[in-house]
Amino acid sequence: MGQADWTFAEFERATTLREDRSYSITILTEDGTHSVAIADLGGFDQINGWVTSNAFTAGTFLDGSDARTWLPKPGRSLTFRLRTAKYSPVTRTVEVGEVNVAACSDLMPLLVSERPENTAIEVEFEAPNGAKYITGPSVNVQLPSAITGTVKVRLRLTGSSVLAPQMLPYIQVVAGAIQSEGDYVSRAFDAGTDSKVRLFCDVYLPSTATFSANIQTATGGDGLPVWSAPTLEKATPLGDGWEERQYMLDHVNSAITRGKVKITGGPSARSNVRSVRIVAVKSTTG
Repeated sequence: MGQADWTFAEFERATTLREDRSYSITILTEDGTHSVAIADLGGFDQINGWVTSNAFTAGTFLDGSDARTWLPKPGRSLTFRLRTAKYSPVTRTVEVGEVNVAACSDLMPLLVSERPENTAIEVEFEAPNGAKYITGPSVNVQLPSAITGTVKVRLRLTGSSVLAPQMLPYIQVVAGAIQSEGDYVSRAFDAGTDSKVRLFCDVYLPSTATFSANIQTATGGDGLPVWSAPTLEKATPLGDGWEERQYMLDHVNSAITRGKVKITGGPSARSNVRSVRIVAVKSTTG
């Protein structure tokens, strides 16, 4: 067969075939005049002689007339050539562009990609001061300090001679700015007369970060809560810098109460608080 006898079906982009899946070449036509090269076991090939073995023992030829029902024919094989991609070089760096940020403390790249085994996509951000930060798709970069200016974006694609990562031709960079402080107010619930209110939470306070807790002890004339600072009863280390804290405020006389926690910090001191719980019971002290 000459090259002119072959029909080349080209995909829009290279397609990765997984080892644990089976694939088929499906040929459908509504044309009454068509032909493909097929070898039948026991038949005679004018070029290679008698067909004495199945060319593809790992696959089965299927035939059907309605594109829904397929009849296996193990003694028949379709003649085809399968082309594979060859990549060179195996590592490539792409200058994506630049993004302008203001008071930015976090950067996250968003992209759609396919990364076969032993391939990788890395995203590099170069800050205005020349510092470089390397991350992966959808992985946040926490900057040590807020930056303002132009950030350069690069992609580093790594693969092999036969496998390479692929991505759609766009990338989105999400730039975030961490606030210097944040607070959380729990839901209100009944407290009553002479209650002992306890507030529990887990805190993470690196470096210069701070934390404060308050409990509602009354409702002001404007309808807003009146807050009072409780006493720290217990602090239990949880590991990895986390600490469980227990606060208490006794003799609370308020129809309803709630808790409020506040943290301060910044890019270099990323404080956190979780699992805020608050309960009120009848006071047992005089």
